[in-house]
Amino acid sequence: QVLSNGIPAVDREKPRAAKPTFDVLFIGRVQSHKGPEILIRAFRRLADPTLRLHIAGAGPALEACRSLAKGDGRVALHGFVDGAARLGLLESADCVVLPSLWPENAPVTIQEAFQYGSAVVASRIGGIPEMVQDGVNGLLVEPGDESAIAGAIERLRRSPDLAASFRAAASQAVRLQDMSFHTAQLATAYRRLITIHRSGPLVSRAA
Repeated sequence: QVLSNGIPAVDREKPRAAKPTFDVLFIGRVQSHKGPEILIRAFRRLADPTLRLHIAGAGPALEACRSLAKGDGRVALHGFVDGAARLGLLESADCVVLPSLWPENAPVTIQEAFQYGSAVVASRIGGIPEMVQDGVNGLLVEPGDESAIAGAIERLRRSPDLAASFRAAASQAVRLQDMSFHTAQLATAYRRLITIHRSGPLVSRAA
């Protein structure tokens, strides 16, 4: 049995505030295999002045990101964030992008995006497609495809109804990832293992 990571519950009924910008967020370790440089290049293909890109995190690719973002006032590099600053970025994000080149397992960032009502654009790699169902609760792109990332962002910006449908689909998955539900699942799994152990070995050790 495989269980996803549990996450603390938040107030999901809180309405999203109206704002004049469409905010795209990358949050996590800023290193090349996570794809932040790819995201910046993809973002800069889009000329819409209402778009904003937030790169939140620290890491060895931060200076490369700074260089790629130079001259585009729509791109903000926040460095490492936690606490209220991190929460604020997640709450205001219209779209969270995970442009990873590396086969991630089960990124907590996707769970957080679902939890805070952000649409997700992510690479079709590793365990990500098990969390993001393309066209159902997010959009998947091929790793490294800048054009596809730009297209996905633009599609979400132009289609608020699509983003809303993704949020609705993701809400069920979020309920199954609440820490209370996750803890109950773990307890059930451990009780099952204890019962199996007490019943004796599953495989005969006879020669």
